[in-house]
Amino acid sequence: MNALKTEFKEYLNKKFSHLKDKSVIVSDAFYLNRYDIGISLWEALNSEKSMNLCRELLVDYFTNVHKVKNPSSNSSVYMRSMKILKDFIDKTYGSVTLYIESELANYNTHASSF
Repeated sequence: MNALKTEFKEYLNKKFSHLKDKSVIVSDAFYLNRYDIGISLWEALNSEKSMNLCRELLVDYFTNVHKVKNPSSNSSVYMRSMKILKDFIDKTYGSVTLYIESELANYNTHASSF
């Protein structure tokens, strides 16, 4: 996961150089790895339908659990970062599914060498 975050930040530095603090975008994009809102990061990034579900779950989470003044606005901020992450993964690896498969293959290769 750390390698993906590093690659993503490098991508942001190249493609979004006009944005001031890329670390916030990286942190926001991986929000679902830190908080359980009812969908995992990989499930959310899988399709447009799952991204829409994620937005709804974030609004619900920000309304009922981690109460904020404007749940809809807060969810939009996180979704924007996650959409940039999804775009990066799709462009770099072909899709979220292909990224996960390549990571599993790498893990299995390293695990079998021990």
